[in-house]
Amino acid sequence: MNTSTSILLVLCAMMLSAGPVQSQETTPPAVTGPGPVGAVKVYMDTTKDELDYYKTQLGFVDFVRDRADAEVQIVASRVRTTSGGTLYTLEFRGEGRFASLADTLDYPVGPGATDDEKRKAGLRTMKLGLMRFVAHTPQAGGVTISYAEPAAAVAKVDKWNHWVYSVSANGWFQGQKGWRQTQVYTSLSASRITAEDKASLSAWSEYNGVSWDNGEGESTSISRGRGLSGYLVFGLTDHWSARAAASTWNSSYSNIESAVTGSGSVEYSIFPYDQSTRRQLRLIYKLETEYDDYEERTIFGKSTELTAAERLSVYLKLVEPWGSVTNSVGFSNYLHSFPLNRLDWNANVSLSLVKGVKLTANGYVALVHDQLALRGGDAADSDVLLRRREMATSYEYFLSLGIELSFGSIYSNEVNARFGS
Repeated sequence: MNTSTSILLVLCAMMLSAGPVQSQETTPPAVTGPGPVGAVKVYMDTTKDELDYYKTQLGFVDFVRDRADAEVQIVASRVRTTSGGTLYTLEFRGEGRFASLADTLDYPVGPGATDDEKRKAGLRTMKLGLMRFVAHTPQAGGVTISYAEPAAAVAKVDKWNHWVYSVSANGWFQGQKGWRQTQVYTSLSASRITAEDKASLSAWSEYNGVSWDNGEGESTSISRGRGLSGYLVFGLTDHWSARAAASTWNSSYSNIESAVTGSGSVEYSIFPYDQSTRRQLRLIYKLETEYDDYEERTIFGKSTELTAAERLSVYLKLVEPWGSVTNSVGFSNYLHSFPLNRLDWNANVSLSLVKGVKLTANGYVALVHDQLALRGGDAADSDVLLRRREMATSYEYFLSLGIELSFGSIYSNEVNARFGS
């Protein structure tokens, strides 16, 4: 008997011994499934890790796989806070026997909070929100309420005056015999956010290089870029805001030796800004001027250029029990020549069409007619293949579509982390 056959027989024996054997008098493992009788059926669309955590901590409710089976849907959304942290919003929407009940709770998480601190804050808020539903179920008899008296309030003094600073560096290195690639990106930023205003200043630098053996020696293709930008946002009313921005940058990919831009924008929000975590419909008009010094003459014969452009954008965000939608549509054009324009559309959609059927879509489409900075002359094959320079095009797109069909048990309370689940 060879080694492979021996190993196979041992594995089979282990698998058979792990299964139920009628002649043994061992107690079979408990069957898991639905939670306590009469428990609230809850649906929440979130990451698997978060959902697994909540399942292990909220044993007094039943989690279900499909929103159509739920008696309470928890809709989560978030927005950045003035300190650079996050304000989370949980909407509890009753269905069926709880159709008359609903609630909305917010909880803030600081910018330095760990993942564990974030999920514990979410768990506490979920418990509070679910109690009004659990109070009408048999599980109410098992609920105990306690209260910890908070320490005496002390006036908070923010020594940073709402400013948040960050430094980041990322590197990506890969290769094999005869080929290697290096990408490095670094950034510095400072931002200040209050309830009415925003301010931000950032700097960045990127490097992307590829080397390969062409049969006669080593060839290298490199693209670089760096920039500095800043903006100020002013809250005018519950529906109106204004923005001023400026930047300077360069990019070998885009044929920019140096560029300076300045812009002003005005925004109108159909819904009040305090509803932004759940729904947004914003109209934005932007007017921008830019001076460009090109590395090489463009296809229009320009070595420097001063231009002005305008852009109109519509941004939509909805977070509802049936799913979420984030869409933006924008149209821009140069003022000196209207045919030099661009129309683009960004979309992110997650929909529950019917029970057990979920549709997801992510995409970007643009009709491009505004490439003023394109280099004149022919491009080397390596630049085309390695995307080291911007190429002429009339369109660009990205699209990802997905559909999920599930059926079977409506319950989803079990958590099993074996082999990473």
